Amino acid sequence: MHRRNRHEITKEGWIHNQDNDKIIRENGKADFLLAQEKGYNTYVKVADKKCKAAQDWWKENKKVWKKVRKKWDKTFNMKKDIVLQEKVNDKKMYSHLFALKANTSKKEVETIIDSFLN
Repeated sequence: MHRRNRHEITKEGWIHNQDNDKIIRENGKADFLLAQEKGYNTYVKVADKKCKAAQDWWKENKKVWKKVRKKWDKTFNMKKDIVLQEKVNDKKMYSHLFALKANTSKKEVETIIDSFLN
């Protein structure tokens, strides 16, 4: 996939505009453009009071997600190709991460992400 995404803030919310090329890539051969996809999504902001459950969840969990972002920053700053395993212990990465408790340690976060890195 070669993806191009643009976000435009509007007074009502925002627009997500996508142009995606689906490419077949094989060693020793020129890339072949299989298909092009156009995405256009509009989002309308709702009143903050409708998002109370999400706001409360974020207050409780933002520290653990800061640890996740720091681990990814550290990984990306190595400037190496990243290859991820599809599953670890028969679960995708998001399942492991979404199950984290608010007090999860930095070491546990790094161990989970490292387990997916080849």
